[in-house]
Amino acid sequence: MTEAAAYGREVVRRDLLLEDSRTPLRLERTIWNALEEIGKRESCPPSDICALVAEAKMPFMPLAVSLRVFVLAYCQAAVEAGAA
Repeated sequence: MTEAAAYGREVVRRDLLLEDSRTPLRLERTIWNALEEIGKRESCPPSDICALVAEAKMPFMPLAVSLRVFVLAYCQAAVEAGAA
């Protein structure tokens, strides 16, 4: 196991279907795992979460950055609510 994989920094590329086009997205494995967990909690597939974030993000901000911010904000809200 590489050092990056050991700390969850391993970057994984996945293709998403956003707005009827294939969108390649590279995120750390821990971010993909968090999106999957959020999807379970919200009864929503991670691809739908990505689509919602893509629609709501600021135009100048890359989708990968927007997803990282979303995951961080979601986790922070869960901790503050005592749900984590």
